[in-house]
Amino acid sequence: MKNSIRSLVCLLLIAAQTFAETMPATSYSGARPHNASATTGASGGYLSETSVTVTIDKVAPTLTNFSASPDPVCSGNSVTFSAIVSDVTGSYSYTLTNGSSTVTGTSSTSAFSQSLVTTDSGIQAFTLTVSNNGLSATDIYELTVSALPDVTLTASSGGTLICGQTSLTLTASGGDDFFFTGPNILSQDPETGIAVVNAAGVYSVTVTNTETGCFSTTVTTVSSTTNGPSVSINPSSTTLTNASPSASLTAVGVGTFLWSTGATTQVISVTSSGTYSVTLTSPGAVRQPPVHQWRGQT
Repeated sequence: MKNSIRSLVCLLLIAAQTFAETMPATSYSGARPHNASATTGASGGYLSETSVTVTIDKVAPTLTNFSASPDPVCSGNSVTFSAIVSDVTGSYSYTLTNGSSTVTGTSSTSAFSQSLVTTDSGIQAFTLTVSNNGLSATDIYELTVSALPDVTLTASSGGTLICGQTSLTLTASGGDDFFFTGPNILSQDPETGIAVVNAAGVYSVTVTNTETGCFSTTVTTVSSTTNGPSVSINPSSTTLTNASPSASLTAVGVGTFLWSTGATTQVISVTSSGTYSVTLTSPGAVRQPPVHQWRGQT
């Protein structure tokens, strides 16, 4: 009877050993091995022991469908990056960068989405890194960032409306489509970037690069001096007498003078009573009607 029990125990130990040798190993990270053993008991006899190590590896996050919209995008505009994040537990941390612009944060949604404002221009490589449980995944997306038009806007005649020229031309450059706005635009050409205006105020032009769709706006100010020149006669009145039979009249102003006597000098001498007037013409200004008179009396 005792020999039969010992034989049975031996058979059980052999079966356990065979099972341990043929069972596939499974991984578990960070867990201590669990040892299993079998003995015949405290009364002596056969003693045999075997062990099995079970290890479970951590799974790294997975990134798919990493993309950006819009692409291409104009410099200075916002772009949204999106991706699908899987094989994570709980929340994960992320870093999105192109080397000069960096955004970091945490999320727990599988649909990753993050917006940022672009700078500079050219093809820029954006890297998205997702980390979870000490492991990470990385993907790269190349985004095309288009430069904004370099706009210039100039005005003829120094940007000043004068009496002799009541309109001026605005000329823009930097793109191939132009749109002007302002107080009073007589005409504008969207292809050449030329506009004609005839009122003082602030004028703007929006210039678009039709190939990239990017646009820029700039402004200029038009002023006006169309009120005409100022002129006066000195003295404004006097009296001719036998002791003073003549008097000198002086036109005060800047420009060209034309007296009612036909004289074109700044100073004239008169010897008879009457009304004398002078018209002043300044550069770019129209002639104004007489503004001062002188009357001689006897």
